[in-house]
Amino acid sequence: MAFCTSCGAQLDASSQFCVKCGARQAAGVGAAAPAKAAPSQGTSNAVKIVLIVVAAIVVLGIVGSIASLLFVRKVVKDARVAVSESKDEQRVVTPFGTVETTKDPAKIAEKLAVEIYPGAKAVEGGSDVRAMGMHTVTGIFETSDPVEKVADFYRQIYPKGIYTASGSEHNLVVADKGSMITIHMQDEGGRTKITIANVAGKGMGTN
Repeated sequence: MAFCTSCGAQLDASSQFCVKCGARQAAGVGAAAPAKAAPSQGTSNAVKIVLIVVAAIVVLGIVGSIASLLFVRKVVKDARVAVSESKDEQRVVTPFGTVETTKDPAKIAEKLAVEIYPGAKAVEGGSDVRAMGMHTVTGIFETSDPVEKVADFYRQIYPKGIYTASGSEHNLVVADKGSMITIHMQDEGGRTKITIANVAGKGMGTN
């Protein structure tokens, strides 16, 4: 069954003109719609190639990750690490350098080569690290004195140091005889925390 493309009247499938309005009908009126063309073989092959490439990239990524993990495990396994510790000290020796931690205020002060604020007590976190030609000593102290008073104390000792202050934090940076000294002072609820680091090595500070 077919219909006129002009007025919609019902026609025979083989009619070339409409019996009602006389309009000429397109060839093949009433014929079944042509089937959709099947995807070309070339398109199908292209999709397969893309999928294969993506899968190969994923596999290579997994293989690379596994290889990296195995390499890191081998390095850690082959590295010789010696650890010794006592009540207040710990020493770790690796192929890359030595790390020492201590809670002894006298030892920290001696290694820092920086005057400790009078009455300040050393707290956990002091360390002595020697690695790759650099020597870094860090000491952490606390005092009940206000941070401004602590900052004034160190500014008098190092008048040429670079001093900055922002809110409750005060910083002093000093280049001194082949080393770089940083003193960070911060108010922590009525107590002042003092973190001192002395970094020595090639190119550090001034001679």
